[in-house]
Amino acid sequence: MRTKVIIDGLKNTQKFRAVINGVFIGDCEIKDLLGSRFPQREQRVAVWNTLYQIARSRRIEGDWIVGYSQNRDGIDVQVDLV
Repeated sequence: MRTKVIIDGLKNTQKFRAVINGVFIGDCEIKDLLGSRFPQREQRVAVWNTLYQIARSRRIEGDWIVGYSQNRDGIDVQVDLV
């Protein structure tokens, strides 16, 4: 059975690197957002929202960006697609 797409515009096996509050989180995949890769829920949500912004700008605005950085609820997040 086929797994549903987690974030529209990105494959579930898309690799990315995340930096949360200056701490590098190794190479991850989109499907790691559903697991326990991120210790705190707030961190996972911040990374999820940042990935959503990347997918949205690729899909709607036509920009082919590979990285995005933002401050989400007091958490500094930087995500780069690999």
